[in-house]
Amino acid sequence: MPWNVPVPLFEHEPERCPRGHELGPGRVHISWSPCVCQPAREAAERGRGLGHLRLECLTCDDEGHRSVYFEPPHDPAQPQARLVPADGPSAPGSPLAAGIT
Repeated sequence: MPWNVPVPLFEHEPERCPRGHELGPGRVHISWSPCVCQPAREAAERGRGLGHLRLECLTCDDEGHRSVYFEPPHDPAQPQARLVPADGPSAPGSPLAAGIT
């Protein structure tokens, strides 16, 4: 069942994945990953929740690759940072996390 959300889910939603696939309705899987890294805590202070929205490219998934975007960016370099579930790579300071296989 679709949800009506009064605010945008993403502050900086990407239009394409790192492999160039167009992202949009029916082409992505959106989920939530609780986390306590610094970017997630800062977003929680702005009312965005303590964690990350995850946007996964389904075209990459169909091709056997993995492209995941985190908002806010995940920072795994912090000792207390832990995605739950911890199933996505990310570069510190970058909102785009791409596991290109």
